[in-house]
Amino acid sequence: VAREGIVLTDAQIAALEKKAHDDEACGEIETAHPGYLGSQDTFYVGNLKGVGRIYQQTFVDTYSKVAHCKLYTNKTPLTAADLLNDSVLPFYEAQGLPVLRILTDRGTEYCGKVEQHDYQLYLAINDIEHTKGKRFGRRNFFILLGIPCMFSYSFMWVGDMGYWYYLLTYLVFDVVYTMILVPYETLVPEMTDDFKQKTKFSGARIALAQLSAILAAFLPGILLSHFGKDNSIPFFYSRLVFSVICATVLTLVYFFTWERPSEEMSAASLQAEKELTDAGTKA
Repeated sequence: VAREGIVLTDAQIAALEKKAHDDEACGEIETAHPGYLGSQDTFYVGNLKGVGRIYQQTFVDTYSKVAHCKLYTNKTPLTAADLLNDSVLPFYEAQGLPVLRILTDRGTEYCGKVEQHDYQLYLAINDIEHTKGKRFGRRNFFILLGIPCMFSYSFMWVGDMGYWYYLLTYLVFDVVYTMILVPYETLVPEMTDDFKQKTKFSGARIALAQLSAILAAFLPGILLSHFGKDNSIPFFYSRLVFSVICATVLTLVYFFTWERPSEEMSAASLQAEKELTDAGTKA
């Protein structure tokens, strides 16, 4: 831009700065050399008899893919800083390389006030820049937003309302349905490239869909037999139950799924994600 003498407007500069920030938050950062950017995260390993819960602190250099790991019995800012102090920084100092930046999520072991947080304080002392990922992720934000919005489905079944009410509630639910379905369908290729894991995830999703279909077939009949066939209340109650179930399942999806940075995804996964997103948008 500078070479060609192009002058950008304030809006264009703001858009470019926002794009750069979003790329960093999603892990899409170009790395020039080892030590330029490291990614650190905490993983729950399991429960060891006589010891208790075991957590693994993991640091991976995003340029060289060299990893450092250490096991701990708790997940705290002190253990997160200990991995850097005990393994990561000594390794890079031996190679004559500085660690310039570390990318983490917004877990409590990584985020807090500098003066009261061991990890943040350690980064500040060693002059390491801290980049945090997006709070809700690329997909999970829409799933989280859709949890309370699921109850718009039950509002369509309130009796004795006017034309504009039903039109509005239908349009709202249609938007909510699309907002949830598109990120939900694209989660599997984002979570893993492993065929066996994808099969398990897809199988669990299909099994839950079949269970919901069975419930949808029987619940309205039970409520109709109780309230009477000429009463509109059973339809509202059955849809309210479905809304609660959907909101519960989406809550579980939000807490028990994950999203990989784009650079960790294979070309096949990225293509599958694009195709699913395009198909969901067209639908």
